[in-house]
Amino acid sequence: MGFGFDSLIEIISAAIVGWRLQIEFKNAALDSVEKAEVVTSKIAGCLLFALAAYVLFDSTRRLLGYGDHAQESWIGIQLQ
Repeated sequence: MGFGFDSLIEIISAAIVGWRLQIEFKNAALDSVEKAEVVTSKIAGCLLFALAAYVLFDSTRRLLGYGDHAQESWIGIQLQ
């Protein structure tokens, strides 16, 4: 669950930044680009704060002994 939630937030953040760049590449007016920059910054910032809060919550929960324990995987062993 954690890996999927983490990736979802990063993908949404990247899509928002891509939307902002698309507006600039369409040669939009400077006013439109600046408004998109403000909106993008706020959304991406909120998403990254949500990611940080989730990582803090999950790591604290696991340090206190709740949740799944780490398990070995053959891919992880081979990458070492």
